[in-house]
Amino acid sequence: MKITKSFLNKIAPTDKDQFYFDEEIKGFLVKITPAGRISFGVQAGKARKRKMIGTYPTLTPDQAREIARNMLANYQVTGLLNTVVEVHEAELTMFEVVKEYIADRYRTPDSKQSATNLLNARVKDKLGDLSPREIDEDFMSEWKDELVGLQPTYNRIHTIINAAWKWAQKRKKVAKDLPNPLMDIKKYKARVRKHVMTGLHYQKFGEEIRKMLAEGRGNSYELYAIMLTMLTGFRNREVCYLRKDMVDRIAHTITFPVVLEVPDRHGNMITRQGHKTAKDVAEKVVNVSKDVIELLDTVIQLQESEGRDGAEFFFLSNSNSTLRCFPHKPLHRIHHTWVELRRRAGIENRCIHSFRAGFASQANHVGVSVVDTAAMLGHADTKTTLSHYMNSSEKDVDRMGAHMKEMIGYIVSENRSLPSGLSQANFGENLQKRINLV
Repeated sequence: MKITKSFLNKIAPTDKDQFYFDEEIKGFLVKITPAGRISFGVQAGKARKRKMIGTYPTLTPDQAREIARNMLANYQVTGLLNTVVEVHEAELTMFEVVKEYIADRYRTPDSKQSATNLLNARVKDKLGDLSPREIDEDFMSEWKDELVGLQPTYNRIHTIINAAWKWAQKRKKVAKDLPNPLMDIKKYKARVRKHVMTGLHYQKFGEEIRKMLAEGRGNSYELYAIMLTMLTGFRNREVCYLRKDMVDRIAHTITFPVVLEVPDRHGNMITRQGHKTAKDVAEKVVNVSKDVIELLDTVIQLQESEGRDGAEFFFLSNSNSTLRCFPHKPLHRIHHTWVELRRRAGIENRCIHSFRAGFASQANHVGVSVVDTAAMLGHADTKTTLSHYMNSSEKDVDRMGAHMKEMIGYIVSENRSLPSGLSQANFGENLQKRINLV
């Protein structure tokens, strides 16, 4: 019996493994599992050493027979069943390799569709019918230079092709002896987004918010939510899901629970995270200024004017479907009004979370202690405030430099005395005052 394609196609799996030996090459066999998997292998020696070669139809019977012949010949010399010739599948183009990689590795439909769109728009024309052997480091370097104006696009292409190359070599779709052309080519550095809001930014945004409220532009609740973010440095989620029972107007505090129940677009209650402070913190209590309480009172007046004063939340959605089906639904995010506000203010390179860092930096500049700033932001540890949100200003650096220069000057002087009017007793107090000056 000779192992051929027609023979393999006729074999039916049973409840146990089946082995068939080729009549042309002694020791060449095929194995069929109960699941229907067909594998080629060889068997040699008195001990009947057995080693599998590959599966059908990845390997054809002729390819497997050639490998088996070499393995058995090598066994006669070395006593080892090692492959001498490694047979790959028919060589694919690099575009086909990337396409198969996306189909195999991308799980969600959205990510797969997005990668496929990029593949068709940017990769197909460039790679075309090129095989992996025709793509080298110079080719990829030239491509990188062509996309210098589309740095994020190139970085994504770099990631996909690099991963596809490694994926294909593991599956023998690309020969292992071919070097990865992207091995020594680095991605473009990601653009650094300036994170902190300065005093000028606050002024511009404040002016535009007042104008938009006067003109009736945008969602008023979103504008007030942005104002609350500017005043407190709260996170977007904390502002959108702020309930009226969380605010203590007498103590001037806001209490954020660990878990919030909020309605979805159909009015069904769903669970959302209340705050992102340490997991062992049951609830987060934040002190706020009287200006925050006045702002929230203004929001309540807006609700009363619209006949929505029975709402549980402060900041409500104004979409048409919401007004028809669930008029008390809260905001889920602040986006469209924020985009319009940035456009009007002429400040594009900022996200709304930048107000959180801006709040911490402004508190630092006016002399608020790190402990108090961390408490206002709701941080369980001051290390978070220092490492992520505190930024020194040039004024701080110059002020501290001038002070240290003055101190060093007195230290190295002959009389080694302190400045006039500055005694040892009040030195620490005066030093603190100097550093805290704005």
